[in-house]
Amino acid sequence: MLNPDEKVLLVARQSRVKPGGSYFSPNVIFATDRRIILRDPTMLGLKQEIIDIPYNVITNAKLEKGILSSSVIFNAPGLFNPNISNRIPGIKRLNTDEHGENGVIDAIPKKKGDDLIEIIRNGITQIRVNPGLSTGIGNNFMAGKTTSPTEELAKLADLKESGVLSEEEFNKMKEKILKKDY
Repeated sequence: MLNPDEKVLLVARQSRVKPGGSYFSPNVIFATDRRIILRDPTMLGLKQEIIDIPYNVITNAKLEKGILSSSVIFNAPGLFNPNISNRIPGIKRLNTDEHGENGVIDAIPKKKGDDLIEIIRNGITQIRVNPGLSTGIGNNFMAGKTTSPTEELAKLADLKESGVLSEEEFNKMKEKILKKDY
């Protein structure tokens, strides 16, 4: 299911009891460094459908927090075919516009929703900065080379200066880099 050198960054299970969840077989969301993978088990887990959404398809994403859970709303032009009435499992359709269609992943625990939206935004940013990552061509630079915290902070500062990262995203990522053990 994973491509070579692809890393799973987050695993989130939709709630069984919160709005938007499934009582018997909740969906599982895998966020990797290249894409979002949705696993939709059916027949109490005997069958499953797997949908993947690469970050180069997603144009933007936002998080809506409810009282009990959160929802990730994203725009992915061309993800949904308007001529087919079937839905993609685990994703609710929103209004169609001329640029594409919005999708929603509901019933995600609030903490996992925060982490998922950050991973999606970072994935979109990485694809825009280095388009070879979506095909795996540019992924070799990460495989055999470890970077120092200083190098990572310098790259992060460049992304902030170019306007790709907001001040809040920059500070969160900086904290993560400083907390890593090298």
